[in-house]
Amino acid sequence: MNDTMDSLLPTFFPEKGDYLHGLAACLYEYLRPRLETLPGKSQALIKREMKILFTRAVQVREISLGKEHPLTQESREMVEAIASAG
Repeated sequence: MNDTMDSLLPTFFPEKGDYLHGLAACLYEYLRPRLETLPGKSQALIKREMKILFTRAVQVREISLGKEHPLTQESREMVEAIASAG
């Protein structure tokens, strides 16, 4: 999934950060209320994938928008929220 996006958009394109953040945010909003119903291993795997996507969004946004940009901060906050949740 990310390999395709990596080949289509260079890291300095803000749209790539938007794509990664949006994908992770959809997973977060859809799966967060359902996580408690899943086995522990599945919960850990889902949290790991969301954290990877948000972390990648932070990396791309830092390069394309800057470290202090509000969108970069938003992605960073989501990484922290997932880390603190579990």
